[in-house]
Amino acid sequence: MPISTIPPPTSRQSDSAERLTATRKHYAVDVIYEPIRYSISIADWWSLLNGAGFKSLLDQLDERQLERFKADHLKEIHNSANNGIVELNADTLFGVVNI
Repeated sequence: MPISTIPPPTSRQSDSAERLTATRKHYAVDVIYEPIRYSISIADWWSLLNGAGFKSLLDQLDERQLERFKADHLKEIHNSANNGIVELNADTLFGVVNI
């Protein structure tokens, strides 16, 4: 939406925006890095792909393309796995507001 077509904020929205701007001046935010790793099987990896945002990409493939992709991809994952286990990297950043 072009900026010129955005309606002006209501007084409540404006008040909230002003408060948010005011708090920004007085609080510090620390960002904490937390490494999170999960060991999962190759089968679990494939299930994860089918239940995540990648599913919409996989759904664009026809049955033959999907089977080919699955075979090629799982072969590649198997080659990088350790005894059939892969490490899922779920590293996370947490924001902590200091009041």
